[in-house]
Amino acid sequence: RKTQLCYLTGEETQIAELHPKRIRNDADGAKLISANDKDNYTFRGRFRDKNEAFSIGYEASQKLHNALKWIIRKQGYTRDGLCIVVWESSLKQTVSPFDDTFDIVDERFSHDDSHFIYDTNYISAREFNAAIEGYKMNLDDTSNMVIMAFDAATTGRLSITYFKDMESSRYLENIKYWHESCSWLHEKTVDKKVYSFEGMVSLRDIAVLLYGTEQNGMLALKVNSDGKAPMMISTFNRLLPCIIEKKRIPDDMVKISVQRASSPVSFSEYNWKRILAVACSFIKKQRFEKYKEVWTMALDTDCTNRSYLYGRLLAVADRIEYLTYDKGENRQTNAKRFMNVFSQRPFKTWQIIEEKIQPYLNKLSAGQKIYYSDLLDEIQQKFNKDEFADDSKLDGLYLLGYHCQSFEFKKNKTDNSKEEN
Repeated sequence: RKTQLCYLTGEETQIAELHPKRIRNDADGAKLISANDKDNYTFRGRFRDKNEAFSIGYEASQKLHNALKWIIRKQGYTRDGLCIVVWESSLKQTVSPFDDTFDIVDERFSHDDSHFIYDTNYISAREFNAAIEGYKMNLDDTSNMVIMAFDAATTGRLSITYFKDMESSRYLENIKYWHESCSWLHEKTVDKKVYSFEGMVSLRDIAVLLYGTEQNGMLALKVNSDGKAPMMISTFNRLLPCIIEKKRIPDDMVKISVQRASSPVSFSEYNWKRILAVACSFIKKQRFEKYKEVWTMALDTDCTNRSYLYGRLLAVADRIEYLTYDKGENRQTNAKRFMNVFSQRPFKTWQIIEEKIQPYLNKLSAGQKIYYSDLLDEIQQKFNKDEFADDSKLDGLYLLGYHCQSFEFKKNKTDNSKEEN
């Protein structure tokens, strides 16, 4: 059989006329390398035949395709129409860019109770940093990471939509930066048990929380007839560079997260709390990347930002009404019901909310009534002159103010001690 030049090895060898399929899974008919257009061939005018355009030896083709199929099945992410694979040059265990902070810690210390204890139901930044350092210790100076994403526009053609080859140390630092720059308090359910963790949720959770529709308390993405979830693929493709290459987070995704978090009436309490946490993560990251502002989960009582203060007022109104609930009562407060319009016209809407919470304020004990009335006055006094009466749209910082104030109520219980005095 006539030999030709293999473009991959540079050797004269027998050329592969047909290349393997079933790359992503056993039912996959798409090929990475194919040239079967003999009628309207795309290389006309440039090459006489397909092998002049590109030729790979039979042995080289089998090796590269079988290796790729093996690594995809071993540790690839193949779901929702996506196929992404990440591996370290020596095939050592490392961090996946798809995982949330909880999973990274769990995978690293699942057999080491000294670092991770399930009974606490909580993972902090300390455990996450320990996990990253643990992965670093297993790598040598020549270690590299390869990240590849595949997609098929048609049933027969497979393409590489993302490729990155980088030093493993830089890869780990970028992963760490993503989770730290987005760090907020999140929740997830594992085996019907709710866990809390500081960090960032997984890419899949981001897609579901930002673009999913809720039915019977469950969020799910729309899936096409071919089994693909377009918004899942779009989210992965847009956020992977943010995680792996430290690119800026897309502004439109931040805007969508704020809009979703501003509509608690559209979701169950659990799903809305998770959406709110993702929105806070995105806002925090965006504010740092654009303005070098550093925001944390700790309540900033000295902040005079108009949006942040309005968010705090909304959290106090929500708390006042919630304290009057009977055991087992789970209706939404007026603060949550008016949250969307409040974010658009805060001054006029606050007047309505403030009027509606008066009956609930009167139901509180004397100590509670004084405490929350004083807190409302204290927050309003922090507004700069004329900003309180400004009825223009709030920016995303109002969600941070709301979440931080709400978390402060739940965390310390210091308001309860003051209420009793």
